[in-house]
Amino acid sequence: MARCVICLDDSGSEPLLSPGCACRGDSGLAHLSCRIEAAAHGDSAGRSEVTSLWTTCGTCGQRWTGPLQHRLAATRWDRTADGDEETPAHLNAATAVAECAMERGDTHFADQLFRKVHSVRARVLGETHDDTLTAASNLALCCTERGEHAEAESLYQSILDVYARLAAEAAGGDHPAEEATRAPDPADVNTVKQNLAVCLQRKGDYDAAVVLEEETLASNLEHFGEESHATLNSMNNLGMTLTTMGRLDEAEAILRRVLPLIRRVMGASHPHALLTAGNLARCLADQNNMGEALELAKSTLIQQQEVLGTDHFNTVHSLELVGDIHAMRWQFREAEAVYRELVEAQRRAFGEDDPVVAATLAKLGMSLASQGSEEQLAEAEVLQRSAVDLFEQTLGSDHCETMEAKATLRKLVARRNGELEWAVVWLALAAAVVVVGVVAALRLRRR
Repeated sequence: MARCVICLDDSGSEPLLSPGCACRGDSGLAHLSCRIEAAAHGDSAGRSEVTSLWTTCGTCGQRWTGPLQHRLAATRWDRTADGDEETPAHLNAATAVAECAMERGDTHFADQLFRKVHSVRARVLGETHDDTLTAASNLALCCTERGEHAEAESLYQSILDVYARLAAEAAGGDHPAEEATRAPDPADVNTVKQNLAVCLQRKGDYDAAVVLEEETLASNLEHFGEESHATLNSMNNLGMTLTTMGRLDEAEAILRRVLPLIRRVMGASHPHALLTAGNLARCLADQNNMGEALELAKSTLIQQQEVLGTDHFNTVHSLELVGDIHAMRWQFREAEAVYRELVEAQRRAFGEDDPVVAATLAKLGMSLASQGSEEQLAEAEVLQRSAVDLFEQTLGSDHCETMEAKATLRKLVARRNGELEWAVVWLALAAAVVVVGVVAALRLRRR
């Protein structure tokens, strides 16, 4: 029988939580209350934030993920929220809560906290302090998630400029030993470059993104080796950028290379391993290798539902991927069932008025229309109208997604009025399903 690794109790009086780190099997199971007590004791023993038991496993050294990460962050915040906002304890707790909020898709709340932390760090420690630069990087990552790419890119470039200046000063050797400037850690520099590459990719500058990702990967391999987390993350992100660019053979090669590595280093059920498996499934689907893609996507979804929960954004994106692959295989009845489940999951995870909900309403309508009965066509038209309204509300009337949704709606109305051959409508709908399926890969990159 499984027992808590801290108190060794196996009575079942309190649920055992999986840590979502790299610990295998039952070796990481513990009561939430025991984890909280251990983290608080670590604070009193003077543990640094890098090794804090609020965020990091003391056994494998990897960060918590999933429900344990969120519950510990909430508890830590409750203990420090009313304290002095300039204390490290308060700022570290705020950062942890902001990271969890961003994972849940609540980027507005995350943005508020990240801005507060960055402002306080800069005022108290100075603009070039390591903690201030980390806070700026966190804020930039949140800006990327919110689609504020110009601000994110500016923040990242400012951080890299500071690192370049510090590196030049360290190399100059003109200072007394006690005043010598320490060169930036390559891991910190590469993390910022990797996140900047994600920002560039999100705004559509794929060529610049892939150059930066290749540069970062080469540096991580040189400094840290193939099995470091930094290298594994670089390989995953490069694979997804190559997928987005249509360089599918290169993407498949690098994703197949990194998946067994990340499974060995972090464990097959670690969230990062599951994310990479989903990315490979997307790449295989884009190559029309639908059988392997669907099998991998389904197994990934099942594991994410167990490890992360049904409403975690990675789980929701994997559910979307399964639906997209069914649609691309013309399995519209199966796609319909998945998309109905997906709409509700996205509403819970991202809110009623997120444009991803509109996209799924459109895909659900396409899957119904492609089955062809009059009842299904009628429901498809209702869903497509809802998608158009939501796209207009969230993206504006002139956005490409809105215009494409309006064009599809016109075809559906014409078909129901007998003004358009069904074959023309069916081909347009099938093409739209494939396009939306490819675009969905962008959202799998979040980490």
